[in-house]
Formats: sequence, C-alpha cells, structure tokens
Amino acid sequence: MIIPLTLNPRPIQIQRFNCSKTVDLIVGGEAAKPGEFPHQALLGYADANAPEGYRFDCGGSLISERFVLTAAHCFAQGYPKIIRLGEHSLDDEYDNQVDFNIEKFYKHPNHRFKSAYNDIALIKLDQNVKFSKIIRPA
Repeated sequence: MIIPLTLNPRPIQIQRFNCSKTVDLIVGGEAAKPGEFPHQALLGYADANAPEGYRFDCGGSLISERFVLTAAHCFAQGYPKIIRLGEHSLDDEYDNQVDFNIEKFYKHPNHRFKSAYNDIALIKLDQNVKFSKIIRPA
C-alpha cells in the first residue's frame, strides 16, 4: 500500500506564551537538589532595583566550557549582562555560584520576536568555565 503525502508549504501558527511571568509552585514538582542540574545557566539583566544589581528572567544550558544555549526570545527585553552558573536557589544563600561576563551573542538570523520559529541563540562567555560537580555541560 502506498500512502501519498502532501506537504503544506505554509508554516503552522503556534501560540506564543508570555515567558516572563514566574510561578511560585510547580504542581506535582519537587525541589531540585544542589548539583542536580549542573548545566543550568541563569541570564542576569542589569537592574538597579534587584538585590544583587541583576534580575534573572531567562535561563539556558551550558553546552561547553565557553558557550550557553538559550532561547532568542530572551533578548526581547534587552541583552543580559552576566551568566550565572552553579546557582541552586535564588532564595537561598549558596556560595558556589559563579558569574561570567558575556563576550558575544549569536541569535538565529531568521528569528523574529513575534514568531516561535528559530527561537534559539548562543552566548559566548568571556572566559572558560572550570567544570565541577555542580557546574558542567549538558
């Protein structure tokens, strides 16, 4: 039996959600243990009103000693100033986090902020990351 396939040349419409809202609880979730997600990166945006001078509105994944993979929509409200690695919880004092300056951004050339397509970007750190039990690539 042969089943003919017809491709639709028009892209499908995907509903885009507001990613800037934070939710205090995850239904059915549990707190992560320190070091459970050693690839997790936080994108820090300059904010004079934030406790440390940065607000953390987006995340990414450490993929090598110099690069973090993130979503291009994280640049919609401006570019982050730092990348934080090794953070367990923003609510707790935890001394193993390390902040890195950003050398360069690489956003997908076909990404448009009103579209969910090509929503990918790379961030190059200004120095190599020293890997540990709590900081290592995905």
